[in-house]
Amino acid sequence: MPSTHKTDFLELNRWISEDKPRMEDFNTDNQRTDAGVAALNTAITAHTAAATPHMSVGDRFALEAAGEHTRTTPPHLSAQDRSNLTTAHSHVSATPPHLSTQDRTNLNAAHTHVSTTAPHISAQERANIAAAVSHIAAEAIHLTAGQRDRIAASLRWQVHTYAGNGALNRDIDIGYRPLFGIVCALGVPMFETNMFDSTLRQHTAIFTRHGSSLHVTLNNNGISVRNSPNGDHLGNAVALNLTNTTYVIIAARDD
Repeated sequence: MPSTHKTDFLELNRWISEDKPRMEDFNTDNQRTDAGVAALNTAITAHTAAATPHMSVGDRFALEAAGEHTRTTPPHLSAQDRSNLTTAHSHVSATPPHLSTQDRTNLNAAHTHVSTTAPHISAQERANIAAAVSHIAAEAIHLTAGQRDRIAASLRWQVHTYAGNGALNRDIDIGYRPLFGIVCALGVPMFETNMFDSTLRQHTAIFTRHGSSLHVTLNNNGISVRNSPNGDHLGNAVALNLTNTTYVIIAARDD
């Protein structure tokens, strides 16, 4: 059944809880809505197709006058304004007329000053710079002869050897805690690659008091090495204690 109430303009159904809507009611509403939209679209199309129907005759005359005004050579500028504009254009077009003769002289002098080789540095300052460059370019020139002698005397180089025994972990006692050094296997490359599993085997390591290579650390009496010739979980193989292999340690001590 149709609804008890209707909308004001298109009279669409407005049901209440006691109403019983039917399919015909919905179809009727759809037809009325479609017809209303079609009528509105027709009206809009007709309105926009007309030549500025939303403008009064007075508005169109004013618009045409404004177009004529903007098409002519600047009528919105007075004769004096146009004269001033022409003068300003001539001023900025000429080679810098906005600078006085003295300004141009000063500018040329400044350009000459910065173009020449370091004219803003005195002869003494250039001599000092040349001496500083020579100082830092020379080998260890920033150290005096006495400083170099003291450093050489404080560092004593020691060479030690040990025979590998195949243990996984091993402490190598050299009698002191080294400052830094290197341990390597004799008669083999520093590094070699296993062609079957692409494992990189390391036969050499560097140790320092600030950090060391993989599988070598410092202890109070020397170094501690690790032997993993078949590689760890990351594929790194370090062979620092292989059997039938002699190793050499070159270490610097400062005690």
